[in-house]
Amino acid sequence: MTGTGRRRVLCLNGGSSSVKAAVVVGRADQGPAELERSLSLAVDGIGTGHARLVVAGGPTRTLDAPDHRTAVAAVLWRAANASRTL
Repeated sequence: MTGTGRRRVLCLNGGSSSVKAAVVVGRADQGPAELERSLSLAVDGIGTGHARLVVAGGPTRTLDAPDHRTAVAAVLWRAANASRTL
């Protein structure tokens, strides 16, 4: 929880060749209907040699992601760096 009473939650969804993620933000005293999505991103093409990191509202970048572990590490790095501005 941040100093303003807001919580950030990272949601991950893994598929056979992709990882999708979202960061949602809300106050601790609010219900789920009051959550806001602050970041959406995905890695697709895992293990194909043509993986991409796609950030909603941002650039798409090629990524060396031979496996899901590497893809999740990229998602976590991007989410952590984006959260500094949330």
